[in-house]
Amino acid sequence: MKGLLIKDIQVILANKQAFVILLFVGIIQLVGNSDNGFLFAVSYFTLVMGMLAISTISYDEFEEGVQFLLTLPITRKLYAISKYVILCGLSITGWLIPIVLGFVTTISSDAEVYWLDWWLVRIVIWLTVNLVVLISLPIQLKYGSTRGRLVVFALIALVVLIPVLGQTVLRNAGVDASVILNRGVAFTSNLGSVSVTIGAAVLFLITLAISMRISIRVMEKKQF
Repeated sequence: MKGLLIKDIQVILANKQAFVILLFVGIIQLVGNSDNGFLFAVSYFTLVMGMLAISTISYDEFEEGVQFLLTLPITRKLYAISKYVILCGLSITGWLIPIVLGFVTTISSDAEVYWLDWWLVRIVIWLTVNLVVLISLPIQLKYGSTRGRLVVFALIALVVLIPVLGQTVLRNAGVDASVILNRGVAFTSNLGSVSVTIGAAVLFLITLAISMRISIRVMEKKQF
């Protein structure tokens, strides 16, 4: 496991230019020092670092790298699990960058802050953003770098289109979508930030377990 993690980190560090560009784009979001800017940066850095972890699969497939790795004392199951370890490690690292900057900025502003809600909002962002990455990882393992990206993009497009199509259907049915949205927001507010965080954590853990199980199964059955 340790060797696989070191390999993935070295692969990511070997592509410093792409990493610096992504980091620069994220820092731009922090220039305004607004809370919304920091929240966007939290989701951005979390997603980018998670996707960097998934990109290591593409590098492993280059020139039959996975086949070579499997000749070492590495099982297919261990290979799949290592991707989730590097994913969580990089994702937490990306999450901490805007968290630390936002924490320092908030303290220096002397503004009144409800710290429990402040932390819970950022934890929920990390949990929900990683749901997309957890869904993408087994797809990447199953279909490879090229077809895997197409499937992931199609999935993201579907997620984006569902609210639009749903709003159109509701409008044609004479239902005001904003009323449903407001009721949903009110329901979430009544639950409280702690309940929402617990729900997001449970959903994350369920998705993680299912995603890891699928990835292990994909690796065990994959023909190289």
